[in-house]
Amino acid sequence: MPKILGQEELAEREALIIKIACDIIEEEGFSGLTMDKIVAKVPYSKGSVYKLFNSTEEVMLAITNDGATTLLEFMHRARQYHGNSRARNLARAFAYHIYGQLYPVHFFCELQAISPAVREKASQRRLAHGIKILNEFKKLSKTFVADAIEDGDLTCPADHSPSRIANCSWSSEFGVTSYALAVHEDQRNIGPNARAQLETDIFWLANTYMDGLGWKPLSGSNDYKDIWQDIKKSLFADELRILALQG
Repeated sequence: MPKILGQEELAEREALIIKIACDIIEEEGFSGLTMDKIVAKVPYSKGSVYKLFNSTEEVMLAITNDGATTLLEFMHRARQYHGNSRARNLARAFAYHIYGQLYPVHFFCELQAISPAVREKASQRRLAHGIKILNEFKKLSKTFVADAIEDGDLTCPADHSPSRIANCSWSSEFGVTSYALAVHEDQRNIGPNARAQLETDIFWLANTYMDGLGWKPLSGSNDYKDIWQDIKKSLFADELRILALQG
């Protein structure tokens, strides 16, 4: 009689399969990921793996969902930062920045997960879970802008909304980060100089974007470098230590 697995054991199996899949992608790229390679590296039968994941496309969606959950936790930390609305939005930008560096496979899977090829093959359960996380991410992103409007630090342009401002902001940060990571063959070891340049670019981009919206206090009248350093030390010290060990 087949063993009936509990939810905890199923979750542990899924987590291991996701980790193995990420390892394969890191070594061979997205094109190198196959179900047979996953099965060969996990202590489960082929049937057991396919009961959890029906295809590599579903595995990639699971990787995205897993990473998005981590990113949400990072952003909740940023939301609790003690500074004003602009400082909290800087913390949000740094949260996205450090996530992209620590989890490059998860980060790039974001693009894979929204493609028709993935959405057509993934299970409805996992698709629904992904949509739920995405909606939570959008809702949380919106609050950073809504805080600024409520505090009087930002006047929302007539043709924009808090959601649109938030979407454009993190989309720009995704573009800068993805390019910086993609030009390096090993995204986990891009070197200290390249990491420092990427951090400088994200800091500049976030401030320039907020200045363009008239988000007060403007960077011309305030030096946000000390706040940026405090965000790093007070919110993401553990993640920065892990990143230092990686490269």
